[in-house]
Amino acid sequence: MDTSPFTPAEIRGRLHKFENSAPGPDRLSYENLKQADPDCRIIARIFNFCLYSRRIPAAWKRSKFILIHKKDDVDDLQNWRPISLCNTLYKLYTGCLSSRLVHWLMDFDVLSFTQKGFLPFDGVFEHRYVINQAQTLAKIEKSSICMAQIDLTNAFGSIPHLAIRAALQEAGAGPHFTEVISDLYTDSTTEFIAPIPISAEISGCLEKNCQVEACPLAKNRRLEDLFVPAFVFHMRTEQLTKGDMKIIDDFIRPLIKDNLYLDESAAN
Repeated sequence: MDTSPFTPAEIRGRLHKFENSAPGPDRLSYENLKQADPDCRIIARIFNFCLYSRRIPAAWKRSKFILIHKKDDVDDLQNWRPISLCNTLYKLYTGCLSSRLVHWLMDFDVLSFTQKGFLPFDGVFEHRYVINQAQTLAKIEKSSICMAQIDLTNAFGSIPHLAIRAALQEAGAGPHFTEVISDLYTDSTTEFIAPIPISAEISGCLEKNCQVEACPLAKNRRLEDLFVPAFVFHMRTEQLTKGDMKIIDDFIRPLIKDNLYLDESAAN
């Protein structure tokens, strides 16, 4: 995994990909960064210090979580729409890390060839093609077909941070990059803002997923791509009855092994 110093051009290229969105606690927008440091030379020095020390400032770990009530019962978390606002420097830094991570994943074939989700190309078309061909063949041969759909609710937010670290280590990202990522999710804090008081239960649920929604690493699901193979391995080795295991061994296990698509997961 590339942990060499960031170049100003690398950061500038990433900065110009961001759309100007609502600022975080620091109240700085992407336009402010472009105006203050158009060549990204100062930002590069800041980022490279963070990369070298494998730590980011505590201020970058503070975010705001704005809750917008959608409808019905205010005590039901599903009726709230969360908007997470992180500092722009933090998002730019993690965006640069995300770019390097995806290049590493693609250039060195780190991911399984069956992984189609959250990559630079649109793998959904291949996914649909494989399923359609399997269905067509079953109709022609008048045979049965078994398909399993897997949906991970709140996929990134529900992954324990220790599991992310373990997945990075298992994938061979190296100790330097693993420590850089681990620090991003250590001692982070979020300020919840809601138009009306929220229940302790909702507050507790939100705290578990503190500062992930606005992070480019979470948004692009790069870390999730690494974690899912471990999840599937765990799913395959759960303690089941002999009858269940025979079904899995004869049918489900080969299907999951042959075709697994993250988020739009399907086996056929």
